[in-house]
Formats: sequence, structure tokens, C-alpha cells
Amino acid sequence: MERHHVAGKRNHDLTVSIPANDHAILTDAMYDWRKETRENPTGSPLLAGAACIRGFCDTVVHLIERLLLRVAELLEALHNELVHRLGEHYWQVLNIRPTAWQQ
Repeated sequence: MERHHVAGKRNHDLTVSIPANDHAILTDAMYDWRKETRENPTGSPLLAGAACIRGFCDTVVHLIERLLLRVAELLEALHNELVHRLGEHYWQVLNIRPTAWQQ
């Protein structure tokens, strides 16, 4: 595990503990920011705020890609397998009630 400065060291002292591979990905994403924002040579509070927003967005997008999209892909694959094995209305065969968002 490594400590990642979400907004960059020059902009905020907040760090989060993340695996080394994720740290490398998020640090690399900072190079897509404006250089002035990333480096903030004068300590501008506005650039620091921009870096906080950018770092937060990069982190959330990374988590969505690593966590949520993989679960969606798993659910879709499971759906296909259940349709293949049990038919188009497999949830009725398995006695699964519709979820709240389907009602």
C-alpha cells in the first residue's frame, strides 16, 4: 500500500492509502491536468481548489471503473448464463421477486 496525495503534494496534504498499481495510475492521471495546477508554484488557493476537484474526480472515476463496472459486467454475464440455462424469465423459475427499481 502507498499513500496518494489526491490533489498533489503542492496543493493539499490529504493522502489516501491505495495499492501501488492504483497509485501509479492516479499519479499518471495528474499529468493530464494543467501543469500550473499540478505544480502550483505560487501556492494559489484557486489552483489548489482546482487540484482538489480534479484529484477527487480522478479518484472517483478510477473507483467506478475498478469496482462498479466490473460488477455490472459480472451481472450481465450471469444474466446471459441464466437465460441460457433456465430461459428468458429465469427469475420466476428461481422465485426471485422484482427489485424496487423494476416496480
